[in-house]
Amino acid sequence: MKIIITESQLKRLLETRVVGSYLRDFEPIKDTEKIRVYHGFNSSSKSYALHSLTHGLSGGVRAPRIYSYETGNNPKGLFVSTEFKLVAKNFASSGIIIEFETKVTNLEAPVWAGQDSFFVPGQMTKSFKNDDERQQEILRKRKEYGEKDPEGEYGKNRVSKSDRPELGDSIFNNPEHQALFIGDLNPNEIKTVWFHEGRFFRRNTEGPWIRYSRRDFLKKYGNELKSEEVPETLRNKLFKPNDDLMSSKLEEICKEYGMDKEELLDIFKSEQHFLWPKQIKQLEQL
Repeated sequence: MKIIITESQLKRLLETRVVGSYLRDFEPIKDTEKIRVYHGFNSSSKSYALHSLTHGLSGGVRAPRIYSYETGNNPKGLFVSTEFKLVAKNFASSGIIIEFETKVTNLEAPVWAGQDSFFVPGQMTKSFKNDDERQQEILRKRKEYGEKDPEGEYGKNRVSKSDRPELGDSIFNNPEHQALFIGDLNPNEIKTVWFHEGRFFRRNTEGPWIRYSRRDFLKKYGNELKSEEVPETLRNKLFKPNDDLMSSKLEEICKEYGMDKEELLDIFKSEQHFLWPKQIKQLEQL
């Protein structure tokens, strides 16, 4: 079978970094890069998976966490990893994994109050008092790892040479090779869905993970997900997460509801549940 790659697809592949083996990839993580990441949905998040594939997602909203201490430490952001096999083994009990490319500027290192790594079951947990305290911990780790690389010459100082050393450390040295995606993602920016029929239908791990385009996956399995309830906090959005507020989409909404722009923007100021974080931020800057 002959596979044809278009010029635009080739350009995208060449622009996107696939973080390689952690024993051989010694290039620092730079904010100017794009990298490939994966997110797995757990068995209770099938409705969230469907909503993400049809409406997109935003790392700027409070995320559905399994454990309360996760909310207390990292309330926002989508946990992603650069390692597919790790996600498939440990973080995708629903049988659904999304793969997408993101600018490194859309990633942030997760942090944990009082320690350098995540908590384990049975451990006494802490939470940050507020966002400022959490940000101070990010800056503390950035300074510490920037001044003294946790790997040193063994890792060719790839952590301290990264633009944000705390993020480099989380991607290279965290056992889950993880980061928080804090950007905005439209559904068409999710290029690939990995699906495991055994996990989805029978809750067993037998069988392979199959790779689909987003569209092909929704055509084949979309109806299996439609019976799941859509999370209430994600309903009634008038935009996609990565849309600009002052765009042709705003004109379409004005036409649909018979309003002018100023009238609609005034409504949005008091009814922000119609908007995603990106549009709310842009509204505040008008």
